[in-house]
Amino acid sequence: MKYPSLLLAPISLAALLSSACAGLEPESMVPGQLQVGDPHHGSVHVDALGSKPVGGQALAQAVATSLATTHMFDSVVESAEEDSDWVLTVTVTDLERDSPGLTMSTKTTIDWSLRAASATKSVWSQTIVTGYTATPDDTPFVEDRGRLATGHAVRENIRRALVALGELELD
Repeated sequence: MKYPSLLLAPISLAALLSSACAGLEPESMVPGQLQVGDPHHGSVHVDALGSKPVGGQALAQAVATSLATTHMFDSVVESAEEDSDWVLTVTVTDLERDSPGLTMSTKTTIDWSLRAASATKSVWSQTIVTGYTATPDDTPFVEDRGRLATGHAVRENIRRALVALGELELD
């Protein structure tokens, strides 16, 4: 075979993309210090829906940690939603990423909704779209740029949602 390296290029690109899109750790999605309005009374349970690399348990843990850190509610309940006063549903509806390269961009769309645990109708819902472009200044390793861009985009999405939640008057 005259050009065997050309046959390996798609395999190498697929391996690189899959490592760049590996699951995120919850800590990478938690926003830094954040001032949110007056705390809400009652407890909240986080229900996160989505798939790898963003969603499910890791996203729920990141949102729960963010809520606990800001003291937005009296407490965050990690058990069943029946044990809480409020349920915050977080659904990753879209995650767009560039192919690995010099820069790597991610755009994340997350639907947020808050309802009383005893109700089916939301008292608040919002779709938030955020993005981030990771560059060689962020990390010299191409395989890390995807995770970094996704982590930044999700972290900013959580931050915006917490600010919006903090502005609500629930009591």
